[in-house]
Amino acid sequence: MLRAFITLLRARKCQVLMKLLIVAGFVLLVFIQLKSLMNHNSPQLSLHNHRFSHHADESPFPDKQKFHAADKYEPSRTSRDHVHQRPLEARQRPLEVGQRPPKAGQRPLEVGQGPLGMNQKQGAVSHDGERGERGEREMSDRRHADVANEQQMSHTSKVESIQEILDEAYQAGSRNRSTQANQGGSNFNKMVTVVLMPHSHNDPGWLHTYDMYYDMHTSVMFNNLVKFLSTVNKEMPFQWSESVSLLRWYKSASESSRSILKSAIKAGTVLIDHGSWSMPDEASPTLYSLVENLIIGHTWIYNEFGVKPEFSWSNDPFGHSSTIPYLLKQCGIKAMVINRIDHLLKKKLRFDQKLEFFWKIPSNKFEREGDSMFTHILPHSLYSTSQAFGSNFTLAKLYDFSPPERQYSPIVDEDTGELLVDNATLMTRASDLANQIHMRSTYYKHNVILSPIGDDFRYIDYREFEGVYRNWNYLRDFYASHPQYNVKLKLGTLADYFNLVTEDSKDIQYPTFSGDFFPYAVESPMPILPTPFMSYWTGYFTTRPFIKVAIRRMEVMLRQTEILYSLHKLQRGLSDGPTPGLLLTDLSLARENLTWLLHHDAITGTSPSYTIQDFRNHLTVAFDKLEKFSLTVMSKLPSVQTSAQPAGALDVSREVILDTSPHVLVLPINDKQRKSITVSKNMEKRITLFNSIAHEVKTVVHIKIQSLEPGTQFQVKDASLQEVTCQVNPLFDRQSPSLIGEKEIELAFEVTLPPIGMKTYIISTRSDSKIGCSYASIAMASKQYQLLVAGGNISEGHVNGFPLKPRDEEPSFRLSTKLNTIGVSSMNGKLTELATGKSKLQILQVFGVYNQKNGGTGENGLYVFTAQDEGKVVKEDSSKTVVYAVSGPVEHTVLSILPYVVQCMKLNHVELGVSISQQVSMGRAVGDLFTRISSHLKSGDNFYTDSNSFTMMKRKRHYPDRPVAANYYPLTSAVYLQDESLRLTLLSAQSLGVASLHQGEIEVMLDRQFNTFDRGGVSEGVMDEETTLLQFRLMVEPVTPAVNDPSLSLDVIHHSLKLSHPVAGYTGLAASSLNLASVPCDYHILMLRSLDILPYGCNQILSKLIRSPPSTFSAFYTTYLLTCVFTCLLSCVLSYSEILQTS
Repeated sequence: MLRAFITLLRARKCQVLMKLLIVAGFVLLVFIQLKSLMNHNSPQLSLHNHRFSHHADESPFPDKQKFHAADKYEPSRTSRDHVHQRPLEARQRPLEVGQRPPKAGQRPLEVGQGPLGMNQKQGAVSHDGERGERGEREMSDRRHADVANEQQMSHTSKVESIQEILDEAYQAGSRNRSTQANQGGSNFNKMVTVVLMPHSHNDPGWLHTYDMYYDMHTSVMFNNLVKFLSTVNKEMPFQWSESVSLLRWYKSASESSRSILKSAIKAGTVLIDHGSWSMPDEASPTLYSLVENLIIGHTWIYNEFGVKPEFSWSNDPFGHSSTIPYLLKQCGIKAMVINRIDHLLKKKLRFDQKLEFFWKIPSNKFEREGDSMFTHILPHSLYSTSQAFGSNFTLAKLYDFSPPERQYSPIVDEDTGELLVDNATLMTRASDLANQIHMRSTYYKHNVILSPIGDDFRYIDYREFEGVYRNWNYLRDFYASHPQYNVKLKLGTLADYFNLVTEDSKDIQYPTFSGDFFPYAVESPMPILPTPFMSYWTGYFTTRPFIKVAIRRMEVMLRQTEILYSLHKLQRGLSDGPTPGLLLTDLSLARENLTWLLHHDAITGTSPSYTIQDFRNHLTVAFDKLEKFSLTVMSKLPSVQTSAQPAGALDVSREVILDTSPHVLVLPINDKQRKSITVSKNMEKRITLFNSIAHEVKTVVHIKIQSLEPGTQFQVKDASLQEVTCQVNPLFDRQSPSLIGEKEIELAFEVTLPPIGMKTYIISTRSDSKIGCSYASIAMASKQYQLLVAGGNISEGHVNGFPLKPRDEEPSFRLSTKLNTIGVSSMNGKLTELATGKSKLQILQVFGVYNQKNGGTGENGLYVFTAQDEGKVVKEDSSKTVVYAVSGPVEHTVLSILPYVVQCMKLNHVELGVSISQQVSMGRAVGDLFTRISSHLKSGDNFYTDSNSFTMMKRKRHYPDRPVAANYYPLTSAVYLQDESLRLTLLSAQSLGVASLHQGEIEVMLDRQFNTFDRGGVSEGVMDEETTLLQFRLMVEPVTPAVNDPSLSLDVIHHSLKLSHPVAGYTGLAASSLNLASVPCDYHILMLRSLDILPYGCNQILSKLIRSPPSTFSAFYTTYLLTCVFTCLLSCVLSYSEILQTS
């Protein structure tokens, strides 16, 4: 029978018949799908051109919407709708407060609709807004109730790993998982309370600059809000997040407008959530900058309005860090809302009813009882009205009351309150909406849902306030009089939502999660693909590294200046007023600009080029003012003098000379931006070095000097006139690094600086030195000698005073100090070996580029990294590759000139590991540039990255099961991998992206350039052609019981602190013994700052100390002190000396 069946299949007629059946089946499936779509969409509804985020799996009902061609791809970033669809100059002028644009005509109504007369039976809302408001605002008496704490809401003792849940989602194929099990339905068998939360998300800079957005949108929105509160209803709720824009409006508003808003904020009607200066990115900022962001925002809010933020709304960052809920918990935040997490993970959590949970910091070292944060995840991809209910986003758009460009279908007219639909239509609309509400309620364990009513840059038309207020109040009354729907509506804020959740959670046990939500991924349907693919937003970890470096540089200088100013205040006395000559507004400006640029469209580099340039301009202005302020503070310290002169004449001109970025060990390149000093004959130059770390620091400093003539002899002495061993290094031309400079050299010498202290060193050109400064020798292949100077001017084995030594033609060579040994390839200058003590690793270092040819799906862009497979290693041209080694008594340096990168490795006698500086410049090249360090470590699938320079996170490699892009994570300060005996750690002075695609391997993305864009909202690529200096330190150490997992060893922590908080240098100043008591080795003073900077008005010095076990990466505060900062309870703040005594 089987043979006969096979013969039948081979028959020509049978083959034709089978093909026809297959085609017919396919046509039938398409017809059924189209019919189901049409049955669940109103034929009268015309979809507008608003691009919204929609995922196929988020419509469990067979009512998936039709899309215009422009809507087929769903950019989860482009909820930015019509505000950004036209050029700025083509838009209408902002409306005056309360002004309504003239109507072109009545809006089209659905079939059967018609305007009806206004009467009480139809439930119309009177213009004074009083009807039903007492019932709506019944929650005012519990506005400050304690919510979401572990006494009222229970959670499981078992801690679930977010990473493991994500793995389950991928392994189970959640993309195809149906959510029918927890759908709503038409039976409406439980009462669901809906908190409708009016809000607007106004980025302080994204597609346009902050000033443009403020003038056209934000200021108009606040004016409309105040107008509505004062003329219609003073209890209209509204939610706002960022203090930076609120302060700007508040300072320029009239006294009456400020009074109206202030009353609403104090009453809790207008709720300021989160309270930070800006809504930060959660991948790139360090702990210091995140705390500073909260301090500035919370202090101003408390001083101005007398309230403390209690809830957090973090709707737009591209992934969420576990550091944020920990910090928010310490400053009084009770519960938080997040949004952008992996799409498949969100589907699984929605299916399992785990979109609300207690979020635990992934380290027992910092957790105290009650530290877990109650967290709510929005169930869909966006925070707009169109996704405020169930999965039928088209239906929800009917209630998006944002004239004039959006198409919606109101129940009542926002101008007159007139009912616009007949009874049959009203019942149908109410039933459909109730169905979507009940569907959303099934995503959570309780019967309360949060529905955001707003989007980006909303309420700039006064009619939107009226439309929201009148229509939702009418529907509230309608559902109250029709109990069969079991729906209760109320306009409210996060406080209302979480209070209701607390009341409804008495018998509910919530899960406890640990970990973070990186990387963020969205499902992106493409017309040419049979199934959607995942877009991983991991490119922005590295996008525009120059802006990340610049912001870190500002952070470093701000922290140093804050400490200097605090020491100044302590020495003058806390009771003194502002110091004459100090422009405190400059310090305030630096604080505000730094924290503003932590915003998730600034530090991420995910804005158009002209907005990025605006960010840089503000950063430059603030940095210049901060530098002058720092010099002024230094000169006014009682322990610093400018008049005392040692033997010989003294140049007392004052300036900051050491680069205060994390790049103390700069490239030996004659960069004009790097400041130099002049040391004349028979003159001395005084250099004062400041260490801002609370531990003694031993390091090597590098000072650029304008040399008198080749071979000039230098001498370095400390303040006690004892000579210091030093070394003269060559500097190479910036444009052509193979050419040696003739008029400038670099002076390198070892320093030992006291904790949070200063030391003065004297540089002179004395010839009677007993130790002297040795000129370093230059070793390189003899055939490349002629590259060292223009024209090949080499005399007697020297070039400009530097001895030349031919290097043996071996494949590799070694350089050693007392602590470390490195092996270097003679061909390309890359690292081949690293040894510290008895710990030794063979290493292979390569550079490579990802591009679309590596199997990428979709387009590379500011947000998205599309690589599916490993990148291509860059091959060096041996004729253009230059490698040389500079050796002396202080340090060894290896410089290699490679395609896209000039790499410099430094090895000295006082620090562990090898410093690696990389000057990256891609020119016009396109791709994602990376460096990869491979070793023989048997590290398995695990590696570890830091979270905002705070804790270490265990990561799991998923390559090749998932694409390369899915394996990238944020690198803020450190990454390591290990086996049973050795650990390899890479410390970073800047935020980038990192992966480990193979066992024993660390891969760091260095830069990105591309002509494409990823439809994340910014319609341009990145071709900045910037040169960026990146700084790392690579260390190897044994794995011992003292090095727990996951954490860094104490030695590595101290080196990370030195890399993150480098020494500052000043000329023309001399410091007497300024040496504060050292804190224990496992303490770190994160900040020492004053709160007396205008406009905050507090006058106290705050010191943050951290006690941590020796094996932790960092620990930064006691809850007691941190709470004092944010609540401004200044009476409980201890002075610096008191804290040290208690330690």
